[in-house]
Amino acid sequence: MSKLIVKSISSIMVINGLGHSGMYSTAGESLENSKKKDFILSFLKNADTGINDIESTKDNLP
Repeated sequence: MSKLIVKSISSIMVINGLGHSGMYSTAGESLENSKKKDFILSFLKNADTGINDIESTKDNLP
């Protein structure tokens, strides 16, 4: 069990500096991949953030 926890935590990619277009792209692609989106949602629900769903939109952001 502890190896699974360490592996899960190690696989988390922290997205920092969302002002960078490459980071917007990475975040958007993660939400378009159903397996990654399900993992992110499961993590957020288990962290009791109150977030029940997430989605990606195409906007002209800086």
